[in-house]
Amino acid sequence: MNSWTDFFSFSTFGAALLLSIIGLWFTVVIPGIDRWSRRFFMSYFTVFLLCCVSNIIEVILQYYNVPRAVFIFLLLLESLLLSLPLLMLTAYLLHCCGENMHSSKLLYAVFSLWSVYVILLVSTLFFDGFMYITSDDLYFRGPLYSLPLVPIIVALLLNFAGTIQRRAQLSRKVFLAFLIAILPIAVALIVHLFINRWQDTPTS
Repeated sequence: MNSWTDFFSFSTFGAALLLSIIGLWFTVVIPGIDRWSRRFFMSYFTVFLLCCVSNIIEVILQYYNVPRAVFIFLLLLESLLLSLPLLMLTAYLLHCCGENMHSSKLLYAVFSLWSVYVILLVSTLFFDGFMYITSDDLYFRGPLYSLPLVPIIVALLLNFAGTIQRRAQLSRKVFLAFLIAILPIAVALIVHLFINRWQDTPTS
C-alpha cells in the first residue's frame, strides 16, 4: 500500500470523524432546537460517524489478509451509510420549509440519483473494473471505483443548491445547521473520488 495515501486517508477521515463528533455536540448543547430537529441531526451525525469508523477500519484491515467476506461487508456497509445522509437531508429540508414531499421535484431527483447509486454499488460485486479481491484475499480498487460516486456527488450538489435556494424560508440557525451537516459528507466524497484506490494493480 502507498503510505502517503494511507496517511492522507487517515487524516482526512479523522477530520471528518471529528466534524461528526462536533456536530453531535453542537446538536446536544445548542439551545432553541425543537425535539424533532434535535433527533434528526443526532441520527444524521451518528450515521456519518459510523461511516467514518467503518472506513478507518477498512484502511486498517488493508494491512491484514482478512477473509473477502469481511471486506465485502465493510465496503457495502460504508457505501450505504455514506449515501443515507443525502436522503435524510433532503427530507428534513422539505420538512423545515413545509413542502409536500410527495410532489417535491428535489426529493424525486435525489431519490433517483440515490437509486442509480445503489444499482452501481450492487454491480461492483460482479465487475472487476470497480473492485476485486485476489485469490490470496488482497483487496484492490479498480479504475471504475469512483463511478458510483458520481450520482451521489450530484445529489449532494442538489441538496446544497436546494438549501441555498430556500434560505429565505429557513431560520439562520437551521440554514447554518444544514451547511454544517453537508460539510462532513462532502469531505468524505472528495477523498473517495480522488484517493480512489490503494493500488491500481496487485504487486508481487
